[in-house]
Amino acid sequence: ASQMLSGSTDGLLCTFNVDEADEDEALLFVANTGSSVAKCGYFGPESQFIYAQSDMETLQLWTDDATLLTDFGDVRGSAGSGVPIDYMASFNYDPTEQRLYMAAGTNGGDLHLLHVGAGSLEHVQVLAAGHAGIVRGFSWDLRTDRAVTGAEDGRLSLWTTHEPARTTAAVSGSGSGAGSRSESSSRGRFSPY
Repeated sequence: ASQMLSGSTDGLLCTFNVDEADEDEALLFVANTGSSVAKCGYFGPESQFIYAQSDMETLQLWTDDATLLTDFGDVRGSAGSGVPIDYMASFNYDPTEQRLYMAAGTNGGDLHLLHVGAGSLEHVQVLAAGHAGIVRGFSWDLRTDRAVTGAEDGRLSLWTTHEPARTTAAVSGSGSGAGSRSESSSRGRFSPY
C-alpha cells in the first residue's frame, strides 16, 4: 500500500494509506510524540521505521506500527557523543549501509554528521570552516560522497564527505546579487571574496 506520513504541532505522527478513499479507513496509526513535530520521515530497508524531530530539538525513533523504539530526548549540548550541537538540520538514510544519518550543527557554522543507532548517536564526521552561521540546507549524495550546504551567512558550500572532510568550493552572494566562487585551500578553509 502507498503510505503517507504526517507530523504536526499537535505532537502527533500519523500514517495514512493513500490508496483508500475513505478518510477514516485510510488512517493506519497515530502516535503521540509529546512534542511539536518539526520533521519526520521513513527509513529502513523497507521504510519500516520513522524518525521524528521536535521543535524543541528532541529525537524519537518509531516503528511503522506506532511502537516507540528510542527517545533520545534533547540532543543539544553533546548529544551523548561528546559533540557540541545546537540544532538538528537534516536526516539521510543510506540504503546500502542501512544506516540513518543526522546532520546537526552549531550556531558558529560547523555541521556534524552522526549515525543514529537504535540507542545511541555516533559521531562520524564534522564539516567545519565552511560557514559562519546556522546551516539551513543540507543535501548529501551518499553514492558520490558529496554534500551541499547553505547557511544564514549567504554561502553555499560543496563538500567531499569521505575522511577528512573538506570544502571543495563555496559560493557567496553580495548585496548586489552577484556571487563569487572560491576554491578551498588544503586546510579546508576558503574565502568567499
